[in-house]
Amino acid sequence: MSVQRGCETIELTAGQWFCVVATAEYDYDFADATAYGPARTAEDAWKLMSDAECNPGGGCETTHDLVDDGQRALIQRARKGEVRRSSYRW
Repeated sequence: MSVQRGCETIELTAGQWFCVVATAEYDYDFADATAYGPARTAEDAWKLMSDAECNPGGGCETTHDLVDDGQRALIQRARKGEVRRSSYRW
């Protein structure tokens, strides 16, 4: 079963992936969100998120060369809340 929440898998820098998921259903503006990561791959970041959350109903993926300031800010805001980290240390 999936719920409808904003979800983005973002490569902040080369090889440093985060999956950011909105807390509330039908929130695609990420008013409140949780970041999972960093992880080495997009698939690993998605797995971190999916181990803790219901399926958000899909999402988008952005590589580091296409990340914008809004996505960087989203990760920073989401990391201030509950953050799931991989065992990979930066």
